[in-house]
Amino acid sequence: MRIVFLGTAASLPSKNRGLACLGVRFLGEVVLFDCPEGTQQAMMKAKLSYGKISNIFISHWHEDHFLGLLGLIQTQSLNERTEPLHIWGPKMDTKYLKLFKKIITGKKQTYPIEIHEVKVGKLYEKGEFTVSAVKLKHTVPSFGYILIEKLPSKFNKKKAIKLGVPEGPMFKQLQSGKAVKVKGKTIKPEQVLKEIGREKKLCYFVDTIPLEENIKHIKDADILIHEVTFSELEEERAKEMLHSTGKGVAKLAKKANVKRLIGTHISARFKDTKELVKEMSSVFPNSHIAKDLEEVQL
Repeated sequence: MRIVFLGTAASLPSKNRGLACLGVRFLGEVVLFDCPEGTQQAMMKAKLSYGKISNIFISHWHEDHFLGLLGLIQTQSLNERTEPLHIWGPKMDTKYLKLFKKIITGKKQTYPIEIHEVKVGKLYEKGEFTVSAVKLKHTVPSFGYILIEKLPSKFNKKKAIKLGVPEGPMFKQLQSGKAVKVKGKTIKPEQVLKEIGREKKLCYFVDTIPLEENIKHIKDADILIHEVTFSELEEERAKEMLHSTGKGVAKLAKKANVKRLIGTHISARFKDTKELVKEMSSVFPNSHIAKDLEEVQL
């Protein structure tokens, strides 16, 4: 899995930061989380093919998170794309959003575009990967996305042989979770498999206050990518705007026992993020502020 920060800015782009967007490539396809202006250029710099985009998950319908859609859709049509493109987001229930939806779907493209209303729960699944949504709290309906990769259990070959299982097809059956019979004796997968149910979890939450009710969803995540629009000194402003502070997010990460916290959606007011990182690290040591085009390993 390849994870790239295509943009890390909040509301306004700066010289060093484009608007917040995350690209994830797995199993030969690319998934985007948000699609602001500048997404295409960022993808070119990151060498992510927009012809491989299968799904775009929009967190909420504020312009700094979705205005790159129109250009991206047009570019793919000019490149004669034929594969369907799936766009996910909260319900488009205002006149403005209904018009935007009409513009997206009204013009004939070289490929079908399908728009899906996001609801809490699993949205997308391919192979061992799933994308699910949880509710966030912002000035408009907003969702956080959780990408999970299910990992294969570890197979104890020595124990299998000791139990009398011959090398060959029966090994594969046990590895896939199916019991086998050897000389009238049933060998169950759990007898020869270790670390059953392993998974890797990536959470992407932008434009929200830290929510205690989401701790159960992000618990033990390998990486929590969370907006950090304000510092602790601006806590009241953050509450008013329904955004997060570095310390508030760090407290959430600590309670959820995540392995790594990465801040994004950074206000242009922060010319230097050292103090912000210091604020986060004082509560949750494994904290970091992302930079544009930075890649992280899950």
